[in-house]
Amino acid sequence: MGLNVVLFGTLKNISARGALANITSSVQVGASVNLFVSLPLKSAKWMNLQGDVVRVDVMRDGDVVAMRFRSSRPDFVKILNHVV
Repeated sequence: MGLNVVLFGTLKNISARGALANITSSVQVGASVNLFVSLPLKSAKWMNLQGDVVRVDVMRDGDVVAMRFRSSRPDFVKILNHVV
């Protein structure tokens, strides 16, 4: 069973096949990820996209991570405001 880690960052771009994000911590190529994206709706809705890290560019102020989604259909979830 793998280690679950919560990472925070800024989404640079997203498509049906994958995403690119700046994150403040390190992650390795091949790592499995769950990307949660907040939708700008009245109720708190989040997209949960599962995928794998395919590229990591190490930068001075955080890593740029490319991930490929396993499916182009996200799960929609409600997340409590007090995650951390």
